Formats: sequence, C-alpha cells, structure tokens
Amino acid sequence: MISRSRAAFYILAALLVVVAFVVRYPAVWYSYPFSGHPDEHHMVNAAFGIARTGDLNPHIYKYPSLNFYLIAGVYRIRHAVSAIFGGPGFLGEQASPDHYVVARIVILTLACLTILALAELGRRMAHPVAGLLAAALLAANPIQTSLSFTATVDTTVGLWATCAVLAAVWIYEEPTRLRNYIAAGIFVGFAGASKYPGCLVALPVILASLLSRPRSRRAQIRNLCIFLLLCPAVFLATTPFAALDFHNFWTQMSAEGRAYATGQDPTTESPTGISYVQYADEMWKKCLGVWPTVFGGIGIAWFAWRKWRLGIVLLSFPLALYLFIGSFKVFFVRNLIGGVPCLLLFSAAGVHGCWSLVRGETASFAFRSVRWWAAALLLAAGATVSLYWPVTVSRDHIRRASLPDTRNSTLEWIRANIPANSRIAREMETPPIELYYNDYQVAPIGTLVRPDQRSLMNQYDYLIVGSSLYERVRRRARGLEREIRSYDEFLSKQTILAKFLGDGVNNTGPANLVVQLRH
Repeated sequence: MISRSRAAFYILAALLVVVAFVVRYPAVWYSYPFSGHPDEHHMVNAAFGIARTGDLNPHIYKYPSLNFYLIAGVYRIRHAVSAIFGGPGFLGEQASPDHYVVARIVILTLACLTILALAELGRRMAHPVAGLLAAALLAANPIQTSLSFTATVDTTVGLWATCAVLAAVWIYEEPTRLRNYIAAGIFVGFAGASKYPGCLVALPVILASLLSRPRSRRAQIRNLCIFLLLCPAVFLATTPFAALDFHNFWTQMSAEGRAYATGQDPTTESPTGISYVQYADEMWKKCLGVWPTVFGGIGIAWFAWRKWRLGIVLLSFPLALYLFIGSFKVFFVRNLIGGVPCLLLFSAAGVHGCWSLVRGETASFAFRSVRWWAAALLLAAGATVSLYWPVTVSRDHIRRASLPDTRNSTLEWIRANIPANSRIAREMETPPIELYYNDYQVAPIGTLVRPDQRSLMNQYDYLIVGSSLYERVRRRARGLEREIRSYDEFLSKQTILAKFLGDGVNNTGPANLVVQLRH
C-alpha cells in the first residue's frame, strides 16, 4: 500500500503535468494556418501519408519512424470518429493545418509525460523534494516548452531517455531482475526510434549494471546481453524500413551527416569544424538559465559526495550526447534537449543538497527547529531563483505563440496591392501565396544568403523577405559579415513597399518585407 507521503508526491507530480499541459495547450494553434517550425512538415506529411495510404514506409529517414506511426495512428482514430458521426473524414488529398494541430497535441502529451517520469527519477535518485523541483524546472524550461507544442521529435527523445535512465536506476537497485533490463531495452529502442542520437541513452543503462553489486554475476551478464539485443530489436520494430529500405535509408542518412559535418546554412554553423563552445554557450543562456546552471554544479558535487555511482549514471547520457552532437559543424540547441531532464535533476539536487545541509540531522530539538525554518527558507529561495527566469521566458513563448501571425497581414496586403500574374519570389517562412492565390507566379527560393538565389532575382518582379532568416544572420554576426553585407547591399538597391513586424503584443511571427525588385 502506498504511504500518504508517497501518494502526496504522485498527486503533486501529476498536478504539474496537468498544469503544464493546460498552460501550453493554447499554443498548439500558433502560426495557424501557416507553417510554424520549419521541420514540422517532415513529420506531418510522413504521418499523413502512412495514415492515408496504409503504406508503412515513410520514405523519409531524416528522422526515425516512431513518431510518424504514433501520429498516423491518431490520424486514423480521428478519421474513424469523424466517419462515425457523419463528418467529412480526416484523410483528404493532402495534410491541412488541422493535421499540424493534431500532431502538436500528440507531441505535447508526450512532452508533458516527461515531467512525471523526471519526478519519479528524482525521487529515486535523490529525494522526493528534488524530484518535484526537477519536474517543476522541466515544466517551466524554455526550450522544452517552446518545442513541446511543435510537431518535432526533440521532446519525445527527452521522454524515452528519461524513462531509460529511470530503468537504469531500477537496474542499479536490482541488477539481476530481468524485467528491469527489458524495460530499459524498450525505452532505449524508443529513444533511438524518436531521434537517432537517442540510442546513446544505452550508456547509463550499461554503466548502472556495471556499477551495481549483483548477487549473481552470471544472471547480470545474461540480462545485460538480453538488453543489448533488445535495443536494436525495438528500434527496428518501430523503424523497420531502416532495414527494409536500407539503400534509401543509408543515402539520406549519409547526406544528413555530410550536411551537419560540412555546413548547410551560415546562420547555424560554427566557424570551426566543431560546435562544443556554441552548444555550451546556448545551453546555459537559452535553455537552463544562470541559477539552474549554478545549482547544477552544486548538484554534481552533491552526487559525487553522496551517490557518485548514480551521479555517473545520470551524467553519462547528456555528456555523451554533448560530445557526439558537438563534434559537428552545424549546431541547433534543440539537439541537446533529450539530455535536459537529467541536467535539471542535477539542478534540483543542488537545491536539495543545500537544504539538507542546513537542515542537519543530529542537532537538538530546539536547534533543529531553527534549522528547519532556515532550510525551508533556503529551499524556497533556491526554487524561486531557479524557476523565475524559465517561468518568465516560457510564459512569453506561450503568449507570443497564441497571437495572430504576421503572415496573415502580409498575405492580405499582397492581394490588395500586387497585380495579378506578377512573378514573386519568397524566402522560407513567408506566407505560402501559391496555396491561397493561383493568379501569381510564385517561387519559394529558400534564402538570399545563398549567392545562387540572388543571381536569379532578375526573373522576378517582387520578393518577400522573411526576417526569421535575415535576423538570424544578424544575431549571429560573428563570422557572417560577408552574408550581412550582401543582404544589406542587395536590399539597398531595391524598393521596400511594406513591412509587417511582429510586435509581440498584437501579433507575432517573422517580420515580412515586401520588396519590389529593380532590374
């Protein structure tokens, strides 16, 4: 029977999950009906194709297939429910904006479940207080929040990786129990089937087994071998066409690897061949925050002092992920989000360690009472300073995501002011004019950063510039002086007819510039 304190812990953890879901839910309509995150179309179109045709081959291997199948299953259920009630169905000729919303809800649900998994991990590894604080930090984490309402793969890696580390703790506690290894193999397989680097979470499981003290070394070795066989088996069961369509899989993966190694966009590249410095800089500035980083260092010291074996298990996955991802030229901080729950547990353990140190264990009753109040104040202060920045930033992310998109205004202005049959070139993340009006000749061109695109401008009458790319170049100005100068020189020779800027109050989205090209 669960004790009252344990029941209270799970109630509070579940409450955090519910609050996180309810607060983030309105943001699943962000940018509606336009594209939001630039990678969402990969997942939505692949899942839609699977649901509509029944062909389980996603024909895209940039990402593994687990999320495709989960979302496709929800699409099929949504279609069946609509048919039962006489609706038009949900599997038409092509994916609609509503398919993006449904996919985002699926990802949001999985992302919020990570909070519950982290709470349990923190309870087992450190203390119930540390578990709840880690869960609160994850619920408020800006990167976790902003990606949880997009149809992307990163937050789902965080769920399965956290579950795999939790299974590693089970293995450390009971190293000869087979079901612990089976659970770990399933979670590691799911992590790799969400995003390929997720397979690195096998490392903490192996370390937990090796650092444990089994009653039977033979049973431990047998179970570890079963785990090592189960990981690829689960991966292939959820991404089967990595083997069944190996040629295309290998071709796409090789191209993706070359793009990350050699660079694909000056705005997302390190000036050197590696990106360790860039990832470290963005992690504490944009993802963790100053105080969680400080307490994370204290938490690492606390684990080294009190539970060094479990500390190694907990640190191994985010460290391995950092070493692998940082070895490439291209960097996106979201690539490290799978390891963020483990890092936030170190932060929570740091706050808990300070609290337990002040609280003490052996003082007299009167002195202990003073210590108790001092420890309570310290815990409250540590939690407050750790949560203030992420809560503020995450709240702003959700608020902005819930505002109307600037591309609506841009589209309306184009219709009212640009003559029919005009030739229009548009950058990425500008309104898809061709989907709404068929009396313009529209060409999506990617980005003007590429010289081959600028050389084609004499073929068009108008250009729609999206600041999501232009401003990204400016924010990362170091090493991109040539690209900035090229952008500025080109635009200075053209006529800017209109600007639509997201003020963060009435609307949001990329700033769009409508440019009349001079020939």
